[in-house]
Amino acid sequence: MSDQLENLSSEDVSIGDRPPAIPSELPILPLRDTVLFPNSFMPLAVARESSEADIQEDIELALIQMKSETLAKVDDALARLEQGTYGNCFECGEEIAEKRLRALPFAVRCKDCEEHKETIEQRQRQLTARRGATSLFFDI
Repeated sequence: MSDQLENLSSEDVSIGDRPPAIPSELPILPLRDTVLFPNSFMPLAVARESSEADIQEDIELALIQMKSETLAKVDDALARLEQGTYGNCFECGEEIAEKRLRALPFAVRCKDCEEHKETIEQRQRQLTARRGATSLFFDI
């Protein structure tokens, strides 16, 4: 076989047999950025860019969701204003402090009722977390 290769001339090899040229637009990546993920043909640099783009998109979506929720709360507060119930606590019926309404115009609970609600929610989260941790040992 080596005899055959030595006897080949440039006329014996067609252009179609050559590997395609590497386009000059492709960046030359340092070796550390060309590591491939297991079972993947995606270079690390491409994966990193994709990951950063996904994170940025997630942040933008979260901001849009927060703005949408805030607008819905403002709309609810305006409806309560028209009904004459704006500024009254949903839980105890007492008037919500003006200071609180200035800070959070769409507040639906007074400070005391909101703190009580948050305490109950925190206890529920802790209880759920404990149950989740102990269930790891009982799911046999």
